[in-house]
Amino acid sequence: MPIIKNITGKRVLSADGTLLGVVESVDGDRIKLSGSGGQFVSGSLIASVQDDEVQLSTGANEVTRSGSGSE
Repeated sequence: MPIIKNITGKRVLSADGTLLGVVESVDGDRIKLSGSGGQFVSGSLIASVQDDEVQLSTGANEVTRSGSGSE
């Protein structure tokens, strides 16, 4: 899993290219997405972090169904 420091403000894309939101904050090993009703995504789903994007290793449907929901 890539280091998830300093990713606030980066766009989060699923493996299928769907824009899921923007990183609002990091809470332990989870990232909170802005504009998603407070959805958290597990850091274990991060495939890579590049310039202004966080790329996930799974599709948008899987992110919603994984236990990475709202708090």
